[in-house]
Amino acid sequence: MKKIITILFLMMGLVSYSGEAKLIIPRGTPLMIKTIDTIDGSRHNAGHKFSAILEGDVVIGNKVAIKSGSKVYGTVVESVQASRLVGSSKLSIKLTQVMVDNRLVYITTNQLNYIGKQGSGADTAGKTARAVAVGGLIDGSSGAKTGAKVGLGVSVLTKGGTIGIPSGTYLDFTFDQDVVL
Repeated sequence: MKKIITILFLMMGLVSYSGEAKLIIPRGTPLMIKTIDTIDGSRHNAGHKFSAILEGDVVIGNKVAIKSGSKVYGTVVESVQASRLVGSSKLSIKLTQVMVDNRLVYITTNQLNYIGKQGSGADTAGKTARAVAVGGLIDGSSGAKTGAKVGLGVSVLTKGGTIGIPSGTYLDFTFDQDVVL
């Protein structure tokens, strides 16, 4: 009888250990980042990696899935430089990895696409830059408080049609696929 009780307790212990629920971040969950690196469409080609910091907790239910301040990595998907006289510059980026509890987790997010103005020599001379406002993110660190952050989006430098994302730029992304943590 003692053996049976011991075996039952062991089995219960194993079940509770192996039965730990995995946390799933559902597709469509937003995340806001702040770029660490400058992304320059005239110098960075497709495949170029960049770094960023998560600007708000990613909260699923009442649990913080990814903590604010976590390192995030992305890649340039497309970078096309306009010619001096015609064409438009293009820059596309997405996020590919995030650091969660000292391990790198592969993620898939939406792609941000930026297209510069149609180029013409006379049109681009003398213009400086424009900025795009980016939406907010709910910071659920306390579960009750909400905060929205708005930052500069992409700065489109019109000289030569270059598209650049300066270091310190806030950008909004959403997960394209569920992420199991």
